[in-house]
Amino acid sequence: MGVESDSAKVRVLLVDDDPAALATLAAVLDADFDVVVCDSPLRALELVRRDPPDVVCADLRMPEMDGIELLRRVAEVPNAPRSILVTGYAELLNGEARHDGRILGVVLKPFDPPAMIRLVAQVGRIAQLERSVRALAAEAGARKG
Repeated sequence: MGVESDSAKVRVLLVDDDPAALATLAAVLDADFDVVVCDSPLRALELVRRDPPDVVCADLRMPEMDGIELLRRVAEVPNAPRSILVTGYAELLNGEARHDGRILGVVLKPFDPPAMIRLVAQVGRIAQLERSVRALAAEAGARKG
């Protein structure tokens, strides 16, 4: 699809306990993004703390921790990535999840692959711009000090 620009590929962490859903989403995104998959929200949180990606796409319903809780914890990590919640259960989303500023997108399964690629690209660009602004601010602060 060619969503990559001159900058580095957007790094995306996909989190879903369903292997088929995880493989499908990874196959859709793999050509355009640097994709890492994880079938455990607890392991995903460790990965984010170690090396934050640009975007985390998390399923809503998972046994260890639901996607909303995972994305809340991800948002607490320094240089936190931006988040997209993926679910087949729209009726389970309350107003808080739909309007949580940390979650930039909610995608309903089954999703439209081109729309998913566009959303991940947009959210990834936002995350990369935020990272650049933080780096420039830190550099400017270091020059002043």
